[in-house]
Amino acid sequence: MIYWGSQVPTNQRLLCLLLSFVLPCHIEASEDNGNELLELELEELLAIEVSVASVKPENITNTPAVVSSYTIKDLEKLGIRSLRDVIAFIPGFVLERSRAGLPQVLVRGSTVTFGAKLLVMLDGVPIWSPSHSNIPLFGIPWASIEKVEAIRGPGAVIYGSNAIAGVLNVITKQQDEGVLQASAASNDSLNTTGFYRHSFSNDSAVAFGFERQHKDDGFDAEAFSSSINASPAEYQQKELFESIFLRYQHDSGQVLFSYFNDFIEGSSLKGPPRPMPGMMPPMPGGMMPGPMPAVIVTNKTPDNKTESLLVHSDYSFSWENHSLMIYGDYNQYAPTFFAVGETGQFDDVWRDNFRIRAGIRGEGQLVEWVDYLVGIESELRKIDDFRNINKNPNIPAPVLLRADDVREDSVYGQLDFHQDQWRFLMGARASDNERSGFKVTPRTSLIYSFDGPQSLKLLYSVGFTSPNFDSAMTQDGGIVDAETIEMVDFVYSYVTTNTLFAANLYYYKGEDFITRDLTAPTPTPAFLNSDSFRRKGLELDYQVQMDKTRLHFNVAYNHEGNKTTISDDPLAALVPELTLNMGAHYRLGNHLFGMNYGYISRRQVADRSNGLSVNYQYTLGEFEFFISIHNLLEDEFFSVEPDRGDSFIAIQRKDNGVNYKLGFKINF
Repeated sequence: MIYWGSQVPTNQRLLCLLLSFVLPCHIEASEDNGNELLELELEELLAIEVSVASVKPENITNTPAVVSSYTIKDLEKLGIRSLRDVIAFIPGFVLERSRAGLPQVLVRGSTVTFGAKLLVMLDGVPIWSPSHSNIPLFGIPWASIEKVEAIRGPGAVIYGSNAIAGVLNVITKQQDEGVLQASAASNDSLNTTGFYRHSFSNDSAVAFGFERQHKDDGFDAEAFSSSINASPAEYQQKELFESIFLRYQHDSGQVLFSYFNDFIEGSSLKGPPRPMPGMMPPMPGGMMPGPMPAVIVTNKTPDNKTESLLVHSDYSFSWENHSLMIYGDYNQYAPTFFAVGETGQFDDVWRDNFRIRAGIRGEGQLVEWVDYLVGIESELRKIDDFRNINKNPNIPAPVLLRADDVREDSVYGQLDFHQDQWRFLMGARASDNERSGFKVTPRTSLIYSFDGPQSLKLLYSVGFTSPNFDSAMTQDGGIVDAETIEMVDFVYSYVTTNTLFAANLYYYKGEDFITRDLTAPTPTPAFLNSDSFRRKGLELDYQVQMDKTRLHFNVAYNHEGNKTTISDDPLAALVPELTLNMGAHYRLGNHLFGMNYGYISRRQVADRSNGLSVNYQYTLGEFEFFISIHNLLEDEFFSVEPDRGDSFIAIQRKDNGVNYKLGFKINF
């Protein structure tokens, strides 16, 4: 359950935080500490290796995908202190809020209407809801995260369903350390998070992490539809959550446990005019009264509560140039919706709402210049009856989503040829879903490395998403097809001791994207596969380390963004044509100054947005004090989603003034 926390006044909490900064001031920090920190930053840039694209660590220049990698320690210096903000900083990613307040991620303009387009993983383990495809942006303790790796483009060969437009791998800390952090922020919110890892020997260790949002009064927001000529509906949107992470590692395997729950308040939206019953009162002069005029009705989107449990285990065997890993996981993940007068919920959340996955993966070297990867995987997804339960026990509780289960079996493999400066990789995944059918998703990569730090890549990949239980049924009782994306990338990469630069052109074709069937009688939901569409664009990613300064810059351009004239791609109107992110930090002794800026261009019912934040950190021994100030430009922030017909809904965050986050951290 959600713990709401005590009603501690804001001024008292801020005083406690300030005292915690002042009291340890007798600790002396030498200039050597600052030099060690600088050396560590340089080493991190030199050692940028990613594993999300090929399961084993390799240099970002040679990895067979378009990958971005960010350490949390570096992003905190820019004032980025949540997984939500990390995602928004990745080139080509746009983070939205649905009308229910749930996070939705657009990757290269791939709109999230029904079903996820981004696969989120915790240490390489998928975590998502089989019923509604929710993703856990509040489910991983912040203090336990070491870095985030993101693939822009399909990752289906290795990861299967949901890795259709991108993959986000959240990697937890692998070194022995401890940290405790407390922070207070605008909207009267209070948050604590911590992490501790201890090695028992050279081959075993245990790690624990937690996070809790104790209190949050919510931010002011308003929502409006392009089809309704009325002032927007205003509301408060609260976000409360708590999460726990536990892992035992051995040199041959691990056991991972993760639990979280969250509560997000839904939006209010004004609906179309409805005629009122009855007649108007008599008119002056004896005129006959007419019917009551139609009125615009404000509808409340249900609040959302989610609980999730993830248990994973794997064990590996190695011999000569080969290894074999056996793995399995259980992921319970189900939402509950709280509407006015009724609750939408599964009959038994903990018993019959889960994903069970098991598999075997082998990899190794066939000859000196050929590596291989093969695997087999089976996954069972199951839900219980979902119904609306009225507060009046005399009103029946109709079943909106009947208990169901589906199995998806996959085999996959790839060969990796490498000779001198060339690398050629080809592979495929064959997936058989009991409901949406059989799919083969290929992958091919050609990489040429030259002059040491530079490379050119030509990448081709196909991704798919099997329909979830909520959006699988057509009006005639059939099953919708799986969504697919076929993508081509051309990439130039340059990495030296202090510089990272990547530029890529992409083109993709989307097919069978799932959308609501507006001809179906309400309230029975029905869905269909939409027409194919095409998108193309350009992305730039640049990082540079200089003495005491580090700079970040990325930009993404989508050619079809914000266009309403594309007959087979009406959702292009929801996509921004241009997004841009910048960040920098400068260290001066024990002081660190940082900033980040984000820009999203205009989209039909939503104006462009500019977000500027600054950050200050003071380090004294094992103690760190920080304050981040956000939205210095006092701009407006929007999320956009489709409504019925050709209309759109815009969700606007209204607390447009400057807001802050203030806290301290203890490292041990």
